[in-house]
Amino acid sequence: MVLFAGMVIVALWGWVTAPSSERFAVRAGNPPGFDGTVSKGAALIMWIVLGAVVLAGSLIAQRDNEGLALVGAGLLALLLLMEVVSVRRAIR
Repeated sequence: MVLFAGMVIVALWGWVTAPSSERFAVRAGNPPGFDGTVSKGAALIMWIVLGAVVLAGSLIAQRDNEGLALVGAGLLALLLLMEVVSVRRAIR
């Protein structure tokens, strides 16, 4: 829960500090994948939604297997780090 709260705080920080016209780079898949940019609002919402999906999966897995819950926590930490880097790059 703390990692997801951190993701929300970073999204709010990005919303306040990044210029409104800023575009965030997105990449999906391996080549030939999709490379493009999305608006600031869409990018920050995508980070929160992705974090919520991982958190929900981690909470569901916790009932059955503690190891999977730890994997979910590690994934949330990685997502939080990626979000921080993305916002810092946008406000440069």
